[in-house]
Amino acid sequence: MSLKERALSGRAGSRAVRGSSSRKAEHQAEARAEEFDPGLLDLYTRTTYSVRSKNGRPIFFSLKSAERLKSLKGRKFSIITAWNPMNRLLGKAANQSRNRQLKKELTRAGYHFYPSMGSLDEHAEESFTVENMNEEEALRFGARFAQYAVLVADEKGCRLVRCPPKV
Repeated sequence: MSLKERALSGRAGSRAVRGSSSRKAEHQAEARAEEFDPGLLDLYTRTTYSVRSKNGRPIFFSLKSAERLKSLKGRKFSIITAWNPMNRLLGKAANQSRNRQLKKELTRAGYHFYPSMGSLDEHAEESFTVENMNEEEALRFGARFAQYAVLVADEKGCRLVRCPPKV
């Protein structure tokens, strides 16, 4: 499967599963996936993400390995960060300040969340795993903090979703 096909599937290397979503929602998701820069998609696909298991133990996974992990099956969460808006590298202090603001907004919205991490080679970004956050809300927060994409796990599987431009 080519990178473009993987991007179009919205699953970055795992088999696509179409739920009972409407054709319009499917079309919108495909349109967002088409917008992925192939180089960035490759980086996000190779990134190691961390979440907690139901008993609190860390689970480390990539988008490629997520489908094989029983501990992620049936889980609904999103991973969001405020670091490096639109992949523009900022200093640690600026990124931490942005993440504090994201934390405040998640708290104010009443979400259950905890700190998590995304890392690739020597680069790491602090993030939050937000339990039971749907794709629409994850995209809203991602766009609010000028993120290129967010990670979403739900009945469709674990996948990267392209954020709309900040308005």
